[in-house]
Amino acid sequence: MASVPPSKPCVGISACLLGERVRYDGDHQYQADLIGELKRHFQLQSFCPEMAAGMGVPRPAIHLVEQAGLVRCVQVDQPERDMTDALRHSFEQRFSIFQALDGFVLKARSPSCGLAGTKLTGKLGQYRNGRGLFAAWLQACFPTLPLIDENALQSPLRLADFIRRVESHASGSK
Repeated sequence: MASVPPSKPCVGISACLLGERVRYDGDHQYQADLIGELKRHFQLQSFCPEMAAGMGVPRPAIHLVEQAGLVRCVQVDQPERDMTDALRHSFEQRFSIFQALDGFVLKARSPSCGLAGTKLTGKLGQYRNGRGLFAAWLQACFPTLPLIDENALQSPLRLADFIRRVESHASGSK
């Protein structure tokens, strides 16, 4: 009797990195070599926070601002249009989907997906590095879930470490 090959760990990935035209401007951020390498090791599950929140394509650009000590996600051209609650609600609706993942590859510097280096505007208009709403939510809800952005995966050492961490997570240390 032939043995069944083990299934690959399931890793979430920002949809724009898979070539889906979901960015605010209708474009994508596809990187064929990176995606090919990831597919060798993982099943990839696409997710775009803005699309999940019903924001559509094309859509007004969003950015992060600090208001009364809280990080909010607002439209660049209409700052009174606060998208924070709609985004968070869309994450919470998919909690069980994210719970089943073994890792996540996020779009760098995105107001939703950026792990670090995402521009956050303070109350006096100054900028500092922040974390995207979705990335922060994933870290808070799933502290052991391996997370990385596509820029970090350009390093062979960081890629190998991410693969190892995902495989460890998949083997039962969830």
